[in-house]
Amino acid sequence: MGDVIHFPAEEPRSLALLAVGTVAEKPVRFFRPPALPDFPWVSWSDLLAASGFPPAVRREFEAKLRSEWGRNIRTASTNPGKTAVVPHWMAQGIVASAIDTGHASRSLEVEYTVAGATATNILTDGLDAAALGVFFVDAMARSNAR
Repeated sequence: MGDVIHFPAEEPRSLALLAVGTVAEKPVRFFRPPALPDFPWVSWSDLLAASGFPPAVRREFEAKLRSEWGRNIRTASTNPGKTAVVPHWMAQGIVASAIDTGHASRSLEVEYTVAGATATNILTDGLDAAALGVFFVDAMARSNAR
């Protein structure tokens, strides 16, 4: 599903797979975030593959990710191997960039949102309405604080 990106980390963490969605006809894996409340995290390489960016642009994003955002990255062990996993807010940036630069159509955003909502439903399964409301408010606050 893409190249593995190796990031230095103070403490390696493995995140559990929540769901695999289809975005731009590509499988995109969503993972349980390292702390709650937060929205599901996303496989970086899966999302870049779905974004429509050419390989040279993907490499630029990977270099920028390592140099500027490495502390926000975690690694998930999966079959067939490890993948870099990024927070939802970073994934939204990739989706918006792909659309804004003409590498993807608006349907990328819709498909990412539907797949992410499915993963979020799995993550929040069993919460009553009040707890679900608190979860979303707190998860949005966490995302907006970045």
